Amino acid sequence: MNIENDPRILSWDNLIERINLNHSFQQIIPGDPRCVLIYDSQATSLELQLKNLDGLEPTVEPLKIEICSLQKNGVEYLSLKINDTEIFREFYDLVVEIVDSVQILQIEPHLAIDRAWKTWTLLLNQGNILSKEKQLGLMGELWLLQRVAQQRGWRVALDSWHSDARAEHDFSFDNYDIEVKTTSSEDRIHVIGSVNQLMPAAGRELLLLSLQFTGAPLLLKNSFSLSTLVQDILENLKKEGLGDNFKSRLEMAGWNPSHSRHYSKKFIPRSEAVLIRVDESCPKITPPVLQEISSLQYDRFVGISYRINVNGLGFADGTAEFHFFIP
Repeated sequence: MNIENDPRILSWDNLIERINLNHSFQQIIPGDPRCVLIYDSQATSLELQLKNLDGLEPTVEPLKIEICSLQKNGVEYLSLKINDTEIFREFYDLVVEIVDSVQILQIEPHLAIDRAWKTWTLLLNQGNILSKEKQLGLMGELWLLQRVAQQRGWRVALDSWHSDARAEHDFSFDNYDIEVKTTSSEDRIHVIGSVNQLMPAAGRELLLLSLQFTGAPLLLKNSFSLSTLVQDILENLKKEGLGDNFKSRLEMAGWNPSHSRHYSKKFIPRSEAVLIRVDESCPKITPPVLQEISSLQYDRFVGISYRINVNGLGFADGTAEFHFFIP
């Protein structure tokens, strides 16, 4: 069902515009049985209420979705409600599927909910949708890709971006490498995925680029999402005949174009980007550090990840030191 062309149901773009006005509203979806979409601005919740004459409840218990029965004017309804704004879009797609099942296919509400949720669970488990952490990580890499392209051109930017999932670091230049780390937290706390991630290559300097992004309203000027970043970069690269190169590198990072609607959450920078030399002042766990611990059986560890706090370290965007490495 293409809801953009269905006059019964609000398109997602129209719905989110109404939500962003931050006024509570109810939207009756024409059809039988009665279905009502409700946005509560105080609770920041989105809810679907379906008239439920048979009185039966679904058997599924979806995470983050509250399901209950309620009475309104002597009529029983099934209610599905969510308070997590980050997945309003996914919830709305689920709502549309359920409404079509009960109004068009005449499936009983409790069965429609059960079937829709089981289908979505199967889809999400098999669809390899990027986790929030991986989305942030890819946005950070694309931020640097755009920055390099602004000064050195798209071909140089693409050539500097890692072309292999097993590459030691995210970006490589003439005599130095950059590892990009992105967080949405208030502190510059980053996850280091292995003992080799902050290990400089022989004869090369390694720097850590620390980026902080924070959530933003959908229509805020200069905000961006993973989807909009990808689209903007792709449009520029197509003009230079580099679109296929970019697409192959996105796929390596886990990007699937059919999942782009799941990456629509908007962000803005929380602070200036910071570049940190990976030297003695940078907290890190590397093979040489571990090998210095004589009692540690280093070769028996099959995987090590850790978090570091780099608040106050490095040099910020706008300084001569930062621009020496990133124009």
